[in-house]
Amino acid sequence: MAEAEGLADWMSKLNETFTTVPLCYIAIPGSHDAMAYSLDMDSPLLEPDSLITMDLICCGCCRSIVKNWSITQDKTISEQLDAGMRYFDLRVAGKPGSSDFFFYHGLYTTITVKEAMEEVDTWLGKHSKEVVILAFSHFKKMSTEQHTKLITFLKDHFKAKLCPDYGVTDFLLLVST
Repeated sequence: MAEAEGLADWMSKLNETFTTVPLCYIAIPGSHDAMAYSLDMDSPLLEPDSLITMDLICCGCCRSIVKNWSITQDKTISEQLDAGMRYFDLRVAGKPGSSDFFFYHGLYTTITVKEAMEEVDTWLGKHSKEVVILAFSHFKKMSTEQHTKLITFLKDHFKAKLCPDYGVTDFLLLVST
């Protein structure tokens, strides 16, 4: 539906005067806890700390409450992209007993980071003039080694689609260049 309304390619259809405006000056639609549409009721709680112990004692009774509080999206990442979202808040966690990375918001998601990034990559292949900002944060249950593994995966997976590294660490410097 959104694609028919032209939101899937809104950036490529911007007036030419916007092509010289830095992204930081453009209001970009975003998705808070973008992957919270796929929360896994069978996973252990990751937050809030006050309910983790209670959930263990009560054999998972808190999970439905946390899930109801934590669902912030009801569309897949492709559907969100088609609806015009270009900024994605992505909370990542390691999961005990798995070598995969998952998203989370109170509970782990059923979809892995790899699966979601493949979906984003496929979408970008069909919409090559669009810019997507993936904001990974709130890392839980991840060692430094796992964090490095995640970064390596993202670099290897997206390769030339990544924004070039200009070596700028100060946002103000980046804006003024």
